[in-house]
Amino acid sequence: MFKTELVLMPTSGWAALKNLAVQAMPAEASKRVYSAPSITSTNGTSLSLGRPFSRTVVQQYRAAMEKDAYAPATVAIHIFALPKLPEEAAHNGLLDPQTAAGVCSIRGPRRLGRRLGNWLRVSEAEALISLPDADTLKGVRDQGILCVGIGCGLRRGEIGQLMIDHLQQRNGRWLIVDLMGKHRRIRTVPMPDWVKSFVDAWLARAGIRSGRVFRAVNKAGRSVDLP
Repeated sequence: MFKTELVLMPTSGWAALKNLAVQAMPAEASKRVYSAPSITSTNGTSLSLGRPFSRTVVQQYRAAMEKDAYAPATVAIHIFALPKLPEEAAHNGLLDPQTAAGVCSIRGPRRLGRRLGNWLRVSEAEALISLPDADTLKGVRDQGILCVGIGCGLRRGEIGQLMIDHLQQRNGRWLIVDLMGKHRRIRTVPMPDWVKSFVDAWLARAGIRSGRVFRAVNKAGRSVDLP
């Protein structure tokens, strides 16, 4: 639970406004992230209970999070979520457009540098891929998923929406073509031969010739294409 919470409208109208703001976001991942405490009305420590939604209130909210030593990335997520609220409030006649514009113009904290993260060594990647039991259909599928994630750099959501038609050969090279990624960006990703061999092993074992590449495996050990 966050120590600093922004509570602006402790009424039933808050839930409706929050729902409008979240539903206006195009990506499912954004909807999940922006449903965080920054736009949730609770009874915890309140920064602005009963106060009008304004630029000053949001700036004080940001200052309180920074004082509580939240990471810049965490502060940014909460601040970037808030502009959707005044936008929807202004469109629905609940907030003055000039006030809404002032809140929307607030910038998040400055982030210097870029986190590198943890990289797997070749031996570690090989050990990870070999963990699933290749004698089972589920294990072969999981190996294919791991290979696509490691070898092609696809996100979980992109792996889940990968279709047979996305796998195409161009100039003697296998590619993942026209895949819709984050923020609805269309991108094409090279697929190394070793990744393709693992994916082919899964497709052949599961008898998949069209549609979604990776599917659920039921208790009977058969692939099932869920909606």
